[in-house]
Amino acid sequence: MALRREASAAIERRRRPRVALAIPIRLRWPGPFRQTLEVRSTRDISRGGALVESSWAHSPGSMVWAAFPFDAWLPDGFPEMPGRIVRAACTDQGTQVAIEFEAPLRNGRDGRPPENERRSCPRRRVSVPVRIRAGHAPWHEEAMTEDISAQGLLLFSTRLYEPGQGVRISLLNRCIPGPWAGASEVAARITRVEPLPGSSQVALGLCLVG
Repeated sequence: MALRREASAAIERRRRPRVALAIPIRLRWPGPFRQTLEVRSTRDISRGGALVESSWAHSPGSMVWAAFPFDAWLPDGFPEMPGRIVRAACTDQGTQVAIEFEAPLRNGRDGRPPENERRSCPRRRVSVPVRIRAGHAPWHEEAMTEDISAQGLLLFSTRLYEPGQGVRISLLNRCIPGPWAGASEVAARITRVEPLPGSSQVALGLCLVG
């Protein structure tokens, strides 16, 4: 069954025509403490993915966030597109990576409808950088959100957290309205922790405290 799904996904990717087009793209790679930003040019691009050269080594299954066409003169704060590396090969310039962008989710990552607390407040699917730290920790982690509401959010983390754990959140994008935005931290609680297959990251569900 797994092989059948993989073959079907590969056929679906091939159905989307690729165009040899060089456009500027900014890639955001996750890390245990800070994220790495890299501005490159695409080698080819399709509706569902892109092929780019990276200066860093990456492995298939790793997550990446892309902003394209990227314009360095525009304010830094626009939403980014999440994706996964489906293929990576070493070259003289670094690593050539094929990125498949993720389609919007109708339900949760496990295919089931969201919990009642999530349905009580509409969520907006948007990927923006966020800082998270455990309440007692002096240092934070830079992470990326997947969706946001006035009472909760879903983000990707490379650290270990437990359901019920208290954390402090600071949303770095001031263009997103609501209590999460701004430089000051807000208190939140971990509601669920979900490992991501093929990745060192986990998906964290959080709710606003107070």
